[in-house]
Amino acid sequence: MENNNVKALLVGVSDYSQIERDKDLYGDNDVMVLSNALNKGLKIPYSNIRILGLASRTVNYNSFVETLKQELSKINGGDTFIFYFSGHGGIDCTGNSILFLSDRPISSQELISVFDESLAGTKIVLIDACHAGSGSLTDNSLDEEKFATSFMGKGTIVMASCRKNEKSTYLPNVNIPVSVYTSVLSGAFTSKYLVRNGYIAMEDIARHVSVAAEVYNRKYSDIQQTPIYYSNIIGDVRFHVEEYHPYNAKKYYSENEDYIVYNVENISTASTKRYSAKIILKHPADITAVADISSMVVNELKYVDVYKSAKSEIKWKGKNANIIFMYWGYDEIDMDGNFAFNSTWAETSQDRAWFYRDKTEINDIGIKANNSYDMLRKFTIENTANKDELIKETRLLLNSLINAGNELISKFRAFLNAEFDENNFIEKASDSCNEIDRLYFEMSNLDISPIEISRWTNLCMCVACDISNMSLYYNAEIFKNRTADNRKACMEMEIKHYQQDLIALKDEEKRLGFTIA
Repeated sequence: MENNNVKALLVGVSDYSQIERDKDLYGDNDVMVLSNALNKGLKIPYSNIRILGLASRTVNYNSFVETLKQELSKINGGDTFIFYFSGHGGIDCTGNSILFLSDRPISSQELISVFDESLAGTKIVLIDACHAGSGSLTDNSLDEEKFATSFMGKGTIVMASCRKNEKSTYLPNVNIPVSVYTSVLSGAFTSKYLVRNGYIAMEDIARHVSVAAEVYNRKYSDIQQTPIYYSNIIGDVRFHVEEYHPYNAKKYYSENEDYIVYNVENISTASTKRYSAKIILKHPADITAVADISSMVVNELKYVDVYKSAKSEIKWKGKNANIIFMYWGYDEIDMDGNFAFNSTWAETSQDRAWFYRDKTEINDIGIKANNSYDMLRKFTIENTANKDELIKETRLLLNSLINAGNELISKFRAFLNAEFDENNFIEKASDSCNEIDRLYFEMSNLDISPIEISRWTNLCMCVACDISNMSLYYNAEIFKNRTADNRKACMEMEIKHYQQDLIALKDEEKRLGFTIA
């Protein structure tokens, strides 16, 4: 497996004799270590990795600029471009970060802007130098007329070895000198523990680097370097690094004279095999008739094999179901949640008194009618939206929510990067949080989704809910009820949920055939 659409330019500057810096460095070692990590970990072919400074240990300004132009000319909107720099860094007379080539410095911000404005869909800028942690990116707002998932993973990520007021250092007591940051970063790229479903994500890499740096700082307290991470990416960037074969969960469907088993889900616990079944009645029935049909369904489903994972199959294969929950309606519209009846069967070894507690027991079946069924069905039919109109309304609101959410995430990362303290973050985040609340309320009040796009609308609401949750952790009212570490952990967890739900949404849009590219 190779990621042929990923290209990299690695620059390692070691020889500074032309400008008489205080000492030479080991940029040649760093680029070799990182090159191997990109190949082994991210599956980037060596032919796509260009290195400056490996043999000569010298990288002059003109040759660097010319090479950069050549590499950028080769990329297009579907490519990912990785740039890495290892060498001296400093602060210029205006207080901004600079990077030193062998013969002269270059502005960090100007360099970052070159990548941010390039045609590549995804740009990842990695800087290992003293005082590297400053810079900014352009806003990456969604176009209201397109699906959000069209822009997933597009934009720029910047990762730097330390904050603006800190220095980078090298690993102590090693035979081949390598910088701490490059060593940790390479370890993250090649870590099998960060791979999920065949992919490794940049957010996970950044968290791994941050935690590893904290460990190093505690071990060597004389030099503190705090990695920097900021981005204008929508969602996250993932690299496909190994084959993944998900468990192929079997679906069960059957049609009988009186009913259709529409769906069966395995919801087993550690000690009990349980099924949940949605069933369509083919004709009107009263509670007694549904109880009788429930017995027929139990006899059918008690022995079927439906599992949600390989582990579940190993545990329960060949064993009868202990409990079956049944939900009854009259068509597919009802299968979205408005059931005329719900019934339960539990074998005699189970606590029937508990499982039948709110139901009437008829012939070993606990059953209950939904007295609000007709009213809810009428409401659903009258308030179901036109499919195309709902897609348009949902898309417009979701894109605006994602823009507000990304603005909040950007401010959160600036806070983590020590650009301002927590109180200032809360103040700066206030407008974004208010906008998120307004948009989430509007989205929650859209009409009911037609059944054919109900999963899509549910996933859109999951993304919206993730963004809404982000606005809560630093809300002035909730703020005082959480510790600083808890607030950060919750926010980072919600960002991860948001990115995962965006992936699920993109997969659903592909399944539906939406135009997202």
